[in-house]
Amino acid sequence: MFFYKKSSFYQRAKLRNAMRGYQILNKERKLGAVTRIKNDLCNTKLNCQKKTSSLDIFGAGKESSELILRQFLMERLLGIDFNKNLLAAISDPKNEIECPLPLEWRNVLASKGFKVNTAKNKFRWRKFVFKNLFYGIATILIQSIKNIKESLTLSSRPIENYAYFHSLSPGNIPTPNQENYIGHNVIYWYCNWLGRSIFIKRVLHSVRASPQIEINNINIQYSHSPIPHLNSFKGTCKYMVWGINVILIALFDIFRSRYWHALILRESSKAVQVRLQNSEYLAKDYLFHNASPVYRPLWTYDVEKKGSRILFYFYSTNVESFKTSSGYVQQEPFWHLMNWPNYLVWDDYQSNFVKRVAGDDNNVYIVGPLSLAYSNNEDLHINSKKTIAVFDVQPFRNSRFQLLGAVNDYYTPRTNIKFLTDIVKSAEKNNLEIIFKRKRNIGKLTNREYENCISYLNKSKHFISVDSEIDSEHIINHSLAAISLPFTSTALLAKELGKPSIYYDPYSQVQRDDRAAHDIDVISNMDKLNLWMSSI
Repeated sequence: MFFYKKSSFYQRAKLRNAMRGYQILNKERKLGAVTRIKNDLCNTKLNCQKKTSSLDIFGAGKESSELILRQFLMERLLGIDFNKNLLAAISDPKNEIECPLPLEWRNVLASKGFKVNTAKNKFRWRKFVFKNLFYGIATILIQSIKNIKESLTLSSRPIENYAYFHSLSPGNIPTPNQENYIGHNVIYWYCNWLGRSIFIKRVLHSVRASPQIEINNINIQYSHSPIPHLNSFKGTCKYMVWGINVILIALFDIFRSRYWHALILRESSKAVQVRLQNSEYLAKDYLFHNASPVYRPLWTYDVEKKGSRILFYFYSTNVESFKTSSGYVQQEPFWHLMNWPNYLVWDDYQSNFVKRVAGDDNNVYIVGPLSLAYSNNEDLHINSKKTIAVFDVQPFRNSRFQLLGAVNDYYTPRTNIKFLTDIVKSAEKNNLEIIFKRKRNIGKLTNREYENCISYLNKSKHFISVDSEIDSEHIINHSLAAISLPFTSTALLAKELGKPSIYYDPYSQVQRDDRAAHDIDVISNMDKLNLWMSSI
């Protein structure tokens, strides 16, 4: 109990120091410091060379082993906790950055004056490496048991062409009563996409307990894994022999300072499953989305080598850094580390974004708006001829927002409250109604001042706030026009649906020629907002 209280007190003190660090950066107009430091780390290559990378462990990804490792570590180590430690150290150089980081990255931080090369951090790093080694060994053992069970079943597995959607959630899967709807939901879109294989018979996904449905004669159903278990005794034996071999390699290499084999062992266990699997049992298309753009799973290199296609799609366009009066600032870290073979984007603007951050030598396909949500038939009880759909990005409470390490402080309660109150005033003046949907429900992380504003506006007869789970497309289809906070994707979706659509920037902080606007008009004062509302 005493330890818990002490630990809780320490974490609160760390948070206060981090918030103090943010305030220092904000006062000195250096909010981009966190992004610059993280970009410096991302651009620092690790001592993982092709000649010291095991082909048995990296497989088809051996040529890209260093980049794979960097992606893997960035996704797992340079998140909110790292931001907190970095900001706390900015507030007081005596504060140690308490994170498990590889030596190469610790040296970069030390060169910038941070206290990071300590005995505790060296121990944290070793602990992180051994923890991943343990997970890798456990995964190999579990997968071996599953493969044995699968190979002992005498039933033959049907060969049927399919696609697999990675990392979806329950709200992304259509319900049986929506089977005949054609909308911008990515599963509906894929089933009707001319770019998919015409021989696809099934679309599999990662959402448990979801109903099996049919769209365009294609079955949509859950699958336990993107990679089927091995169903041959020979393949299972090869897998177990491989497992013993790579565990010994990983253990031996730890003591030779080749930590990457231990780190990537768990991912490697999936990749070898692909190498030992008949290509007929693998998906024709594997689809990933931009919620996790950094790390391209190791096994995708092997499925691509076996003839499958890897597709990375954007369900959002709000991914670019804002342009300032001084020009475009440095893009948020990690985007430039992407190396997906195929990108599905909304328009030319997003295509250019991908080429800027990931290079010109990529396959980029413009397919129009894609959404993870699916449209529904919920009655909104509104007069669609008098209603304007309004979308924002709800602000986090200060203790959370300041840890994000954002380059600018645009999405704050001050901006959001002014955004909403101006629109409601203009709607009242023009005898229109507002149907408002926030981006998503973030629960207790939402700023209280913002929540109080929503509660107050709900008392107005011109303002209706709806559940954040209702699909934006459904709201837009039942509205006269749409207003979005820069630079949310709903503005482009409304334009695609043939509705008048603008961005409203209440404090004129946004540059009207910002490429992130995707050619959507940006309105920046009440007079112009009133004029636009009266015109529709």
